[in-house]
This record gives sequence, C-alpha cells and structure tokens, in this order.
Amino acid sequence: MLACRRRGLRPGGVLFVAFCVLALAAAFESRATTQAATPADEPNSRRTTVEAAEAAAKEGRPVVLGLSTGFDYYRGDYGDLDVAESMTVPIAVSVDYGAFGVGLTIPLRRAEIGAEVCNAERLIEVALCRRFAEIARDRGLLDFVSESSWGLGDVQLDASGTWIPDAVWAPAMTGFGSVSFPTGDVDKALGTGGYDVTLGTDLSWLAGPTLPFVSAGYVFADDAKGLGLENFPFASVGLAWEPVRPLTLSFSYDWRGPAAEGEGDAHSISPSVLWRPGRHFSVELFGALGLSRSAPDYGVGTRIALRMPVR
Repeated sequence: MLACRRRGLRPGGVLFVAFCVLALAAAFESRATTQAATPADEPNSRRTTVEAAEAAAKEGRPVVLGLSTGFDYYRGDYGDLDVAESMTVPIAVSVDYGAFGVGLTIPLRRAEIGAEVCNAERLIEVALCRRFAEIARDRGLLDFVSESSWGLGDVQLDASGTWIPDAVWAPAMTGFGSVSFPTGDVDKALGTGGYDVTLGTDLSWLAGPTLPFVSAGYVFADDAKGLGLENFPFASVGLAWEPVRPLTLSFSYDWRGPAAEGEGDAHSISPSVLWRPGRHFSVELFGALGLSRSAPDYGVGTRIALRMPVR
C-alpha cells in the first residue's frame, strides 16, 4: 500500500497504480462472502455475459460496479513495413443494472514502426500506423521520430443489453454499441480526431459447459481529419468451453473489412483463457494470430477485472 502511495502519476506508472487498485479490490473480494454475486463479464468471454443476465433475472436486477485494467500488445510487418509494435493499457469502469450495462474506457497507447513512433487508435489498431506515418511526414511532424512515448487515446463510452428467450433452443442476444470521443492528439497520431461509432449484435447458445457464439457489427468512422479512414463491417464466430467451474477456454475466428484507403480485409484467430478464482474477481489471458496482410502477425494481452454488487 505504501509503495502505491509513493508512485507518481507519470504515464509509465499508471499501469502500476491500476494494478495496486485491483490488488486492494481483490483483498476486498476475499471477504465479500455475504453479498450477492454475478459472474464477471470480460471482453472475450460471452459465456459470462449470458450467465450474468440469467443471474440478474433471478436476483432482481442487482446493480454491479466493474473495474478492470490490463494490456494489449500487437506486432507485425503488414507486408511492406518495418516491424510495427503497438501497446494499449485500458483503464475501464462499468455499471450494470440487470442485463443492461454502460462503461467508460480510458486508453493509454504506445506504438512504433521502426524508428517512427505512431500511437494508433484502438479502433484501427496498428494496421493504420502506415497511414499515420505518411501524414506525419507530410506535415513535417518530426518531433516524435525515434521516441517511444505514452499518450491518452480516444476515450470510449459503450453500452450493451442482453435478452434471454424462454425457449431452450433460442440463442441469447446481446446488442452493443460504443462511441469514441476525439480526446487523443491527432497531430501525434494518438487518435482519429472524430466521433467513431460501433454498433453490433452477438448471438450465443449456452448448452452445459459449452457456448458457441457468432457476432457481427459495423464501425462508422468519422474521418474528420482526412486520415483516409473508412467505415467497415466486422464479424466473429467461436466457441467457449468450461472444463471446470473456475476456468473458461474460448477460441474464435475474427474478420473485419478494410479500415482505410488501400487496406485489405483482416483475418485472425483469437484464443483466450478466463480464470475466476472468486465470485467477483477474474483474470483473462488472450492472444491473436494474424492470417492476412492487414492483420497483426500476433498479439497477446491480459485483463484483470473486479465486479462488486452495490445493492
């Protein structure tokens, strides 16, 4: 605790502070045995979303506060680039009321192409670093060449709702949407400079220890700064499996359309492992393996999440 207090709020220490907060929250979780619990809802685990909605229906729509952090790391050459790297540290807070939820994500970003730094917005991932680098050269933005720096990306507000039909054979349906706000510095390639909107839906079938799922959606990219961004669709299909109660394994195939002028479709596969040692605390590890030129060669990441019923 004292170590956490002594650390400053410099960008390099934000991840440490976030983990300190979650470590203290985990200590709370070990004592929170008298409160009603709902399963955690991690980004790559549809199973927990469905279970949370079922629990909410039985327990009278509890209000649940969620906190999470972690990191994403992607690496690739995208066919004709020097090796590109991207890292994101998201700090997220969410509030769920029954089967409905809202969340806010504040991302810290760093990405690099060879000697050129390119802090890319998560929406387009690192695939558009090439375009950002071209614009940086055109504008004479040489102040961040050969530097590695953290910066605030575009803050994202999201919402979702899950409906579980009475028929056993019918899938659970989750509608989701998000808006990215232009909080990142466009001249330093920290954001897109526009209000990007994502809308989609997810269908899943909970059948014992397995949960097959499909999802699809569309991103409306606001190319306010002339970065060459384009609207694009995306889709995933996969399967989650719970061999034992604390552990969930999942695997998906992911596709998205071209996100910018001159880009092609991106294809990748994504495995993940979710471990829930307690009713409120969870840890997830996930990866990505690119199958096309516009996708990263590979990626890894983690999420540490806490969900606390507040009534």
